[in-house]
Amino acid sequence: MNIETYKKIIDEADNKIMTGSIVTPDYVRLLSTLRLAVDEAGASYRKIADRVNDMHRQVEALKQENADLRDEVASKENVVVNIKREHRAEMNGARRQAGIWKAKTKRLEGAVAAE
Repeated sequence: MNIETYKKIIDEADNKIMTGSIVTPDYVRLLSTLRLAVDEAGASYRKIADRVNDMHRQVEALKQENADLRDEVASKENVVVNIKREHRAEMNGARRQAGIWKAKTKRLEGAVAAE
């Protein structure tokens, strides 16, 4: 809704009255009604615009929060990957050590059996 068009009509009517043109009481009532309607529409428009701006700010805040959470999840996933890698390396080392001890045990058993 373009309120400026109606404001121009009101300004023209005000100028007509100020210049001393003859106007009827109906004309003055109509002008007053138009002025009230335009003021009310302007107030409603401002309320709606404020609500829309609030929604835009809320959407931006939610987008930022979403991005922050994604970053946090990504960093935690990296930590988990590193922990898995370290655990795998530890397990491989433990298996290797167990194999070494098994081989030693068999050698010792073989040496004891040979005696």
